[in-house]
Amino acid sequence: MALDVVPIEGGGFRPAQSTIGKDADERHGDGRAEVGFDGAVERAAYGSDGFRVEGARLPLRLPRGLAGEAAHDFLDGLVRARVAMPGKLVRASAATAMRRKERRFDRARRRPIMRAAERRGRRGKAKGERRMAKGKAVIVGGLGIIGRNIIHALEGDGGWEVVGLSRRAPNFETGAAFVSVDLLDEADAEAKLAGLTDITHIFYAALSGGIAAENVEGNLALVRHSIGTIARIAPTLQRVVLVQGGKYYGVHLGPHKSPSKESDPRHLPPNFYYNQQDYVAGIQKGQSWHYTCLRPEAVIGYAEGIPLNTASLVAAYATICKALDVPLNFPGPEAAFTAFNKFVDARLLGRCAVWAATEPKCAGEAFNVTNVSGMRWCHLWPLFTEYFGCRPGIVLPMSLADFMADKGPVWDDIVRTHQLKKTAFSDMGDWAFADWNFGRTWDTILEDTKRLQYGFTEAIDTEKNFVEIFDRMRAARVIPAG
Repeated sequence: MALDVVPIEGGGFRPAQSTIGKDADERHGDGRAEVGFDGAVERAAYGSDGFRVEGARLPLRLPRGLAGEAAHDFLDGLVRARVAMPGKLVRASAATAMRRKERRFDRARRRPIMRAAERRGRRGKAKGERRMAKGKAVIVGGLGIIGRNIIHALEGDGGWEVVGLSRRAPNFETGAAFVSVDLLDEADAEAKLAGLTDITHIFYAALSGGIAAENVEGNLALVRHSIGTIARIAPTLQRVVLVQGGKYYGVHLGPHKSPSKESDPRHLPPNFYYNQQDYVAGIQKGQSWHYTCLRPEAVIGYAEGIPLNTASLVAAYATICKALDVPLNFPGPEAAFTAFNKFVDARLLGRCAVWAATEPKCAGEAFNVTNVSGMRWCHLWPLFTEYFGCRPGIVLPMSLADFMADKGPVWDDIVRTHQLKKTAFSDMGDWAFADWNFGRTWDTILEDTKRLQYGFTEAIDTEKNFVEIFDRMRAARVIPAG
């Protein structure tokens, strides 16, 4: 509601009409009213157009020369001096409070008056930054393809203080602070993490000993020494986001229930995801913080030095086939060539993790996360062949772990010839991981309906997703240009 104002002799303005006492609260249910002054429309706390103080009505009066954001702050503080909360008055001397506010803004009156819009922009930005503070997040496994994209998502969201945990320094641009720590060493973890007493959110995306679900001991130790340690010392902790994966449903074992839903029962252990989740659930009991589980399928993206990356594996394999002038054959069986799957982009997963950490409805829940868009290798392979300029191939089952074992010199020659960024061949991909990805003869469908219903509705076309990742790798000079 805009209020008409009239000038006060000697400077300042007051409303042309007044509302007092309880009527002010009824009139401005949200506790605020718009007040016009100096040709601008500003927001002022409710009651600034007049309210009852010790039986008297106090008109709005601005000190001479006070305008823009400073005037807004004056009004807001003036009301707070007399009103404990909307509709409830406290006794105060209007004159005393006015003098107190005038002294506070004495320097503002003496400064050259900037245009109202300029002052709003400069001061509003600083105030906005304070209001936007969302918490202090720690990312366990901050260098991995998932962890670094959670960091990017937090930085893109704004208002977060971000700390990454890893053994090495980050090899990507980030404003996050990093703690170098060996989380398999309990003593090192407790010493290095002792200062993280003000953490509000933990994102867990670490891995020990490869992708095998049977690697329980090391992966459980990582959770104990990170989440367990921080949860004991951080009374401000609000949410833990535990990133799991399709192995939760047994996708690594062979044909399984597909589509897989979050409510599906566990398979016969061992499976380190079960041990990790049970540990977190155990230490959460009786605490004020909550945890959420995310279950992505195979993650694709560009992350330098991360070998568990299907997009990087495809790019390296196709680049070598192109250099050797051999067909780009599909290295898995026919059934795997036509099997249905749903991968997930690393950036989408990072944004989903931030959503899961801040959405109240996600507390205590688990969510599958994929691109939504499905894919079959038989549909993608012609796209890969054309993108990399390879000779068309056939389905020719072979172990890339074996056939790529001697291709390091070939890769080094490609790097020199095309003047690419020096990247070790071992960093381009884990070829045993490639054999597993190209060798699955069964459908793997993680059902996304739940996370869509809860409010995270992002989706990506997987074919375009691969192309976009390859383009980024070319731009970074990791693979040759077309």
